[in-house]
Amino acid sequence: LIRSIYDDNHPELAEMVEKQIKKQVEIGIETQAITPLVKDSERVFKKLDKSRLVTRRIVEVERLALPAQILVWGNTVAIINMKGKIISSVVENKNIAITFRIIFQYIWDSSEDYHQKIIKEW
Repeated sequence: LIRSIYDDNHPELAEMVEKQIKKQVEIGIETQAITPLVKDSERVFKKLDKSRLVTRRIVEVERLALPAQILVWGNTVAIINMKGKIISSVVENKNIAITFRIIFQYIWDSSEDYHQKIIKEW
C-alpha cells in the first residue's frame, strides 16, 4: 500500500476498511505500507500496526502527498482516487504489478533514514 493523505476524507469507507483489515489479519496477510507523516501517524504506528500485521515506512508528507492510493497484490494493481469523488482503476497484469513493486521498493528503501529519525523522536 502507498497511502493517500486524503483517505481519511471518506468516512463512509471506514467500516468497510475495518472489516477488510480484520479478514486479512484472520488469514495472516501481512501488509507493507508507505505512509506520509500526518497527525495520526504516531498513534497508528504504535497502537495498531502490530495487531494489524502492518510493517510501515513513514515518509515526508511534502514528498509523497498523493491524491490517489496505490495497492498491489498478486498480479493486481489498484489505484484509487481519494481526493474528491472516489474513482478506482484496477489492472490485472503481471508486468504492471512488477513495475509497481519496483517503484514501491525504491520508495521503501529510500525512505529508511527519514522513517528511523521520526520513530526515534516518538
